[in-house]
Amino acid sequence: MLPSYFSTRSILQDPFKLNGLRTDIFDKLNFLKDEEKANISSEKDFGNLLLKALDDVNTLQMEPTRLNEKLITEPNSVDIHDITLASAKATLSLSITKELFDRAIRAYKEIINVR
Repeated sequence: MLPSYFSTRSILQDPFKLNGLRTDIFDKLNFLKDEEKANISSEKDFGNLLLKALDDVNTLQMEPTRLNEKLITEPNSVDIHDITLASAKATLSLSITKELFDRAIRAYKEIINVR
């Protein structure tokens, strides 16, 4: 007799063993009602996703400035390594965003040149 994880039923129901995985995306999708899922168009959803990502990058860019101001006004409340980490996160997020936009523009130009 084979162990239960080799059973055909478990393989057909969840072949990639995704039931054990819990991520933010799965949680958000599970909370959406069926009507909301039906009303979301892919263009609107992609646009919202893009705007949210840019807003997150902007927030990360503003964090080192906020911490620097707090360091000046309340020196004991902020550690210098927090400012360094926030600056590194801001730099990394901006460079990743710039690279993504550069690649998207290159892909668009390649599509235009295919004609």
